Amino acid sequence: MLRACLLVVLIGCTACTSVIQLNSEVMLFSAHLMEDTPLQTSELQLDSEELVDHLILMFCSGSIGEVTFRQFPKLHKLTIWRSRIEHISAFLPITELEVVRSYFPNLDASLQEKLQKLRILTIKANKNFQVEPLILKNFKHLQTLFISEANFTDDCVTKNWFKGMEDLQQLGLRGNGISCMTADALSSLQNLRMLDLTNNHLADIHKTAFKELTKLEQLGFYENDLEEFDFQALASQKGHLELLGVSWKVLKSSGISAKNLLKVLPNLKLLSLGHTDMPTDFKAGEFCHILKQNGASCMIDNLFGTPTLFGTQW
Repeated sequence: MLRACLLVVLIGCTACTSVIQLNSEVMLFSAHLMEDTPLQTSELQLDSEELVDHLILMFCSGSIGEVTFRQFPKLHKLTIWRSRIEHISAFLPITELEVVRSYFPNLDASLQEKLQKLRILTIKANKNFQVEPLILKNFKHLQTLFISEANFTDDCVTKNWFKGMEDLQQLGLRGNGISCMTADALSSLQNLRMLDLTNNHLADIHKTAFKELTKLEQLGFYENDLEEFDFQALASQKGHLELLGVSWKVLKSSGISAKNLLKVLPNLKLLSLGHTDMPTDFKAGEFCHILKQNGASCMIDNLFGTPTLFGTQW
């Protein structure tokens, strides 16, 4: 269903601001935010500030304080795209935050305290963005966590990263330079349904790494430094896994046949081989043909995707 929208462009201002309102969703362009001053909306001709629940900032700048979004009492989602946010000085009662290709304060203990109500956090390709992974476990209400192309202060995933995050259902750590993962790193994430470890530097995945993930439906680890993988390590996913992302190189060197892969994962619907070109190896075609005969298919694509402006596709 198409939603009616109101476009207002203000001219004659130093930093020209424009706004698009899509029902309860408002998109602001080139606005300047101040910690001690409410966002000036009187000239923006919004239909009803009280109904706004999603604010999208594009090409904006400044800092966020206690009163910045005071006129939006129902605000629960904030999207920041190609903007520069210098500082956040107050608690934000939002449940969803999406920051893409922006300058944004580092994810440390100070920032986490101001985002305690988050259920969905998506951070992608932000300039010089640093993450302290040991503070992730303090997001007690998170159900979805996507972080990609960030600088982690530690590149080895351990159990301490996610301790107490039993509500987490989707975890994406794509392209963060992660080089290792302990055997029990994911053991507390028993409700996890989607896991994306693609485009990192993992040279080994322990055979018990996914043992506790008995609800996992989507798993991707292509484009790492793996030479091979023991697919029996996916025995705990036998009843649920439908989507698997793994490179042809790893499949081939591991020596598993298409029929045996389907024995391990009888519910498999889609196999993604990542960004690489379709292998010219005849065996790759044969492998995919057998999968197709059994109701599954192969794909050469970044299937797990990347966060997008109006929703996250992984």
